[in-house]
Amino acid sequence: MHALYWQTISRFEERRMWATTRSRTPREYVALLEPGSERRRLLREQTALLETIWYGHLEANEEHYRRAEDLTKELGQA
Repeated sequence: MHALYWQTISRFEERRMWATTRSRTPREYVALLEPGSERRRLLREQTALLETIWYGHLEANEEHYRRAEDLTKELGQA
């Protein structure tokens, strides 16, 4: 979950959508995207999934992983 999330963030940095700043929180990354945009909606969903699993210390199941993987792919194309 964590690796897929950071893959998304790294892709955005590679596209120069924002400067690399590792001190940002996941929610701060969401706030950098245009309000109402599809990218923002998708990253918000991916962030919520990350927070639920990673910060909540929950075990991710296959469904969680597949959704995170789908979001990473969608955001890579957005």
